Amino acid sequence: MSDISIVIVSYNVKSFLQQCLESIDKARGGLDINIYVVDNNSVDGTREYLHSLRDENLQIILNDDNVGFSTANNQAIRISNSKYILLLNPDTVIQEDTLIKCFDKMQMDQEIGALGVKLIDGSGEFLVESKRGFPSLWASFTKMTGISKLAPRSEFFNAYYLGHLDPEEENEIDVLCGAFMMVRSSILPEVGFLDEQFFMYGEDIDWSYRIQRAGHKIYYLPTTSIIHYKGESTKKTSISYLKIFYNAMIIFLDKHFHGTTYSVLKLFLRGGIYLRGALSAVKRVVKKGLHPLLDAGIIFLILWCFKDLWATLYFGDPDYFDDSIIFWNIIGYLIIWLGSLQLFGNYDRRSGPPNVIQGVIFGFVFIVLMYSILPENLRSSRMLILIGLPLVTIGLLLVKRLINIMLYHTHGLSIPKTKHIAIIGSEHDIQSIESQVRYSNIDAGEISKVELTESDGNIKNLARRIDQMIKLLGVNELIFSSQSLRYHEILQLMQLFGSKTTFKIAAVNQKLIIGSDSKDEMGQSFTMQMELDILLPVKRRMKRLLDFVLALFTLITFPITYWISKGRIRLSDIISIIFGRMSWVGVDDDLVDNQSRLNLKKSVFTIKDTLPLALQANLVVLQELNLNYIRFYSIWKDLDTLSQIFFKR
Repeated sequence: MSDISIVIVSYNVKSFLQQCLESIDKARGGLDINIYVVDNNSVDGTREYLHSLRDENLQIILNDDNVGFSTANNQAIRISNSKYILLLNPDTVIQEDTLIKCFDKMQMDQEIGALGVKLIDGSGEFLVESKRGFPSLWASFTKMTGISKLAPRSEFFNAYYLGHLDPEEENEIDVLCGAFMMVRSSILPEVGFLDEQFFMYGEDIDWSYRIQRAGHKIYYLPTTSIIHYKGESTKKTSISYLKIFYNAMIIFLDKHFHGTTYSVLKLFLRGGIYLRGALSAVKRVVKKGLHPLLDAGIIFLILWCFKDLWATLYFGDPDYFDDSIIFWNIIGYLIIWLGSLQLFGNYDRRSGPPNVIQGVIFGFVFIVLMYSILPENLRSSRMLILIGLPLVTIGLLLVKRLINIMLYHTHGLSIPKTKHIAIIGSEHDIQSIESQVRYSNIDAGEISKVELTESDGNIKNLARRIDQMIKLLGVNELIFSSQSLRYHEILQLMQLFGSKTTFKIAAVNQKLIIGSDSKDEMGQSFTMQMELDILLPVKRRMKRLLDFVLALFTLITFPITYWISKGRIRLSDIISIIFGRMSWVGVDDDLVDNQSRLNLKKSVFTIKDTLPLALQANLVVLQELNLNYIRFYSIWKDLDTLSQIFFKR
């Protein structure tokens, strides 16, 4: 019998799983540990990665479908043979002392049936789900309504997250988080396995309740902590999450409780699903729609006011223009400008003055073209368009600054795209990580280095050096080498500087960087992946617009284009392009890695079509040309490719 069986259920989280297994390897501490990875039909390379591992203590279970969290865990638990079972999420990083401390605690206190530890998220913040109470009617009400946030330390108002208990003190609690849950194997014949009614969420509450009801303690041990990249805050605005989570609560109540009180609670939970979902939907709509709504308002206000001013100054009559015609002209201009601003990326999160100016100018050109074909009696004043160009530009730039203040808390006209990164590690690790950062899609600007010295064995000395760099150099992101620093040191530094910077952890030997830019965002993984222009939203919109315009033109002139292309352009392809299922130009199959991740559409023509027959079989040349296409993509590349194909350039 081994000491601990660690069960990890994975589903399309290859990079996180890699780092998780590395942290386990460093935390063995002389314990006899078996690891079970149950994969629920991942398609991101997880299975290939697992098969490449050579660890006699690792057992792999591959499912043909996503059978859910409870079922997958039970598959491993049934074949395990150890004193303790540890359920561990793949998106976690454990400290070097985590396993031994938990093992020792449960060995010393035989009354403990299950044990959990302190969880922090990717930004160094404490995760409140580390310790929870049972979902009573009042506890559920205060959580769902947000009242618990008004009094986070109150036993009465925050019973769900046991706000009255100090996160730094050991305590008996009611519910553990399934991200890290160590259970005594000897109690399983009495308590049973995870209930497979729960597909995802709620199974940890149910298991904790059954363990406690059987007379065993549920224990919270904060003397060791782990990183859990995907805290609840990352998901709770999703209506699908709300349905799954609250329906799991209803299953739990149906299973264990009866009576009027719990009937009211179930009714309340069902109503809460739709209420919270509606509020979340409204919040998302407001956040996404606020910017274009304000832009529409400022454009209309500027043009409408200028119309009256111009009529008074030039014609001496404020009522000179027909308001009904001018009104619909302005609405038309407004729609064109908003579409143009969207096309040029003004409503992407990281946009700036160039996006505004390009969008306004493109819209202006389109408006002039439309104006020229309108009947005379439906035209507005030309001066309204000409003077509107600079006035609308200024107005939209002011809106841009207001939006950045309101939503992104920055007073500039654009959100900084780059970060001042400090890499902490040995000289060798720093060089390797710096190369990886430059090559990946991390928005790195200036990079500073904190090379470890002998004095940095004292974490306080290292913290002092980092603090000076943050204050003096404006460092706003730290990247730690997991080869140079121990995980418990990394977690200490994350909790110390959590309010000042963001963090990432680099596994040099795996060419992998993982982190989360804020407590409200899921963790992200950054591998040796170049920045590809074809992934930029604005470039994708431009490509789609070009495809659509060329498809319409080709459809109108189909007999001619069919003859010019010597039958290579088919009517079915044109229709597919119009409806967004295909593109005119794309890359050659099997020549670009991660093509499924790039989500590139099937294309009528590829880069190979531009080459003479003698070069079409040269894979080196083809791969280089395809990589160049996606890395430095622009619509001019599509136009150039089409011109080469049709005019034999």
